[in-house]
Parts: sequence; C-alpha cells; structure tokens
Amino acid sequence: MKKEVNKKTVKIRLSFVTFLGVVFFVYLLLVGGRKTIENFRLKNSGLCINAIVVDKKNVGSKGVIYTYYQFKVSDRFYENFSTTDDDMAIGDSITIVYLKSNPNVSRSNSMLNINCSSCNRENH
Repeated sequence: MKKEVNKKTVKIRLSFVTFLGVVFFVYLLLVGGRKTIENFRLKNSGLCINAIVVDKKNVGSKGVIYTYYQFKVSDRFYENFSTTDDDMAIGDSITIVYLKSNPNVSRSNSMLNINCSSCNRENH
C-alpha cells in the first residue's frame, strides 16, 4: 500500500511540474511573440519621427544603458526607451518609429534599421 501511495504522489508531482513547465513556455511565447509582432508592424507600417533624449539610466550590473526619449503626436507626448543608443546624450535628437494606431508602441530606428524616407516620415 505504501508503494502505491508513493507512485501516485510521484505521478501527481510530475504532472504538476509538467503543467508548470507548459504554462511557463506559453508565457514566454506570448511575451516574446508580442515584441516580435510589434517589431514586424513597426517595420511595415510604422511612421518615423524625431524624438528628444530626455534621460539615461544604467540598469543592472552588465552595463545596459536605457536611453529614454520623448516625442509628440497629435498634441500628446509619448515616452519610451532604447537600449541601442548608448552614445546619445540628453537633448540629442533621435529618430524613432511608432505605430500611428498606437503611438505607445515605438522603437528607436537604430534597432529597427528601416529606411525613414519621406513616405513614412511624420511631419512635426
């Protein structure tokens, strides 16, 4: 009887660990997938605009620098950060790409590396 209980307990624990692993995997897919979809949309239908670097912060122990920028669309200011513009100083102009449908979604053009020609450049 004792061996049966132990086998059942082991099966339950393995099922629980497997369930947690699947949940974690799905979470990673959703979070990583969202950024990938946003980047795809930005590359295909994003608008370029100049933003101003408003702050810089060192994050973590590996020397990652967040470069915060601010831009204006339709009389409203938006702010985001970039990890690919370490050389920028506060007050510098930076080209960013944002979604017209949701300006909260934006990336530095140095990350996306698209051609910000006049056809997709927002005039402000």
